[in-house]
Amino acid sequence: MKGYASITLMAVFLLFACKVNPTEGNNAAATYIEVAELVPAAGSMISASDTIAAILKYAIDNAVQSDYGFSISVKFTSVNEGQTFSIGQDTDISLTEKAGTITHTYPLDMIWNHADLKHPVSCYFYLHKETSQTSSTVIAKTAEIKYTE
Repeated sequence: MKGYASITLMAVFLLFACKVNPTEGNNAAATYIEVAELVPAAGSMISASDTIAAILKYAIDNAVQSDYGFSISVKFTSVNEGQTFSIGQDTDISLTEKAGTITHTYPLDMIWNHADLKHPVSCYFYLHKETSQTSSTVIAKTAEIKYTE
């Protein structure tokens, strides 16, 4: 009887261990953005004269389609709870491939004195699916990157 219970338990274990990943096929599993390198590093002391430079790795699931393309942006935490924003032409980078590595730079003097910028500064990098020529949906984002001042 112990042998039968052991075999049954082993079969159940193998069934679950070999099961297809429940997130497989889910756009969130194959769509991501991550920071490979960041200067200044998170937690560093920054000022208006600094420029954030990030090497970002990204991928977009093949099932995710857009007639308007995809982009990556940097957004800063706002004094308005739950909101992020950015300004200027250096905010967004249009993507030409569904996977790759890009470098994104943003000079902090563009935003440092903006009334909506929450201090100490923190930011995110967003991966966007463009839904029209003027709007998009965030399909992935990095963890919050916090700095000190």
